[in-house]
Amino acid sequence: MASAQWYAVWLKSISNGMNEIDAIQRANRVNGIERKELVRCRIMTGKGESLLLSMAVEGGSRKLREINKEQGLSLSAHGNWRKNHLGALEALYGKTPFYEHIMSGLFPVFKNQDLTALSSFNSGIHKVLSEFLLGDFYFNEKNNPFSENVVLMERGKEIAKRINPKISIIDSLMHLGRESLPALFQLNLSV
Repeated sequence: MASAQWYAVWLKSISNGMNEIDAIQRANRVNGIERKELVRCRIMTGKGESLLLSMAVEGGSRKLREINKEQGLSLSAHGNWRKNHLGALEALYGKTPFYEHIMSGLFPVFKNQDLTALSSFNSGIHKVLSEFLLGDFYFNEKNNPFSENVVLMERGKEIAKRINPKISIIDSLMHLGRESLPALFQLNLSV
């Protein structure tokens, strides 16, 4: 569950016609996602503090130091992190307006014990979050209202003030839903 800033870079890349794989790689590169950052996510607590969620990988931090890419990293069941993450998400976001909509897609990813490769797990989460964020919206050269529509740009600036770019996109999606979309274009202006 990458940061809002990561999603801002990814979204801008997609809206400029970049394919999905290249957009993900660009977002990783711009945001410095490698090694330990591949298995970590920050969410907000009710007290306004950030909480770090980490996934266990086979070989632990030693394995993360040896490899720069998430390919080849296998998830470990150590620490029962899947159950703990779901519990943390429910505790922190269970009463937010979009909890049910997002979690209905995330539950199967977290519960799928066959997803043992980190890349597959992260791809599953990204698919759920990006499909929720974009809905049926499709970008092309003529279909990007967030870059030229003054009303949407102003609304995006207003919403962007409520989003911490370093915190997981899950936070803004749970609270703001698809209203996060125009804000991400505004966040990307400073990236």
